[in-house]
Amino acid sequence: MGKKKKDDPAVEHEDLDDDEEAAPQTQEVEDAAAADRPPVLWVQLDPQGETLASTCLLQPDWMWATQLEQSKDTAAQSGAVAGLAALEPTTYTVVSALEHCLLDDQVYPRVRREAAMALATTASLHTEFAGFHILLKAFKARCHSSSSVAAQQAQAGTASAGLSLGEYLVTQSLPLAIASVRDDRGCWPPEAAEVLEVVQDSA
Repeated sequence: MGKKKKDDPAVEHEDLDDDEEAAPQTQEVEDAAAADRPPVLWVQLDPQGETLASTCLLQPDWMWATQLEQSKDTAAQSGAVAGLAALEPTTYTVVSALEHCLLDDQVYPRVRREAAMALATTASLHTEFAGFHILLKAFKARCHSSSSVAAQQAQAGTASAGLSLGEYLVTQSLPLAIASVRDDRGCWPPEAAEVLEVVQDSA
């Protein structure tokens, strides 16, 4: 007849001690993560538009960016674009948020058009004209892919033929935004002049 194996109480106590040590560590990690999260993501004044007065709201760039990316309200998104465009000096956080808005086809077209103009406004030496290069990249992706000037002119005139009305309006805003960019001397960048020449010849 076999003998019944006795349970080792030392092993049981050791396992319980490990579980008790793991629980506080897990709680500490969760508490630290909660402490890193800001208590307020963004602030929106008069979201229903019931106040007959103009308001001025100042927020840091990350709050405007969060409002633009997470809010589903078109008015809030438009206000966030305006807030990002008004910040000085421009930061890469501003440029990144506006780029994401411009390229997101789920965002209302008018807000995307505003984001395109804001990218032109924020193009400066502080960000190495990152907003301008984003506009150029978006225009080339939509309007032409060939290095031939003649091919570019032909494609620029027909690129929007198969687009929806919203995408067409966004595409039409890109040359206008590019045309409004100025370098530190107040002149057009050479790449902007090339884009405008293509658009003019294809009109």
